[in-house]
Amino acid sequence: MSTEKLHDASDVLREAATAIEGPADERLTEQADRLATLAERDRGPDHGTVARLQQKLKDVKSDDPDAADAVDEANALLNEYRETVEGV
Repeated sequence: MSTEKLHDASDVLREAATAIEGPADERLTEQADRLATLAERDRGPDHGTVARLQQKLKDVKSDDPDAADAVDEANALLNEYRETVEGV
């Protein structure tokens, strides 16, 4: 499993957080930090963990449309990561 996609998604969210003001920036930073932590582990996250992260990102997107592009890009990267994960 390649965690490079997790790092990339984290970077996308962190960059977006610096461009957005308000509650969404904190939420994006929190998810970016979470992804970075998961990417550094010996074993990458499973499908369920990634799905929960993606749901949180969808919630941010629905609450703050300014975050939409970054959330979409991060979700695409997370989907690419999930293609490398065995199971579901």
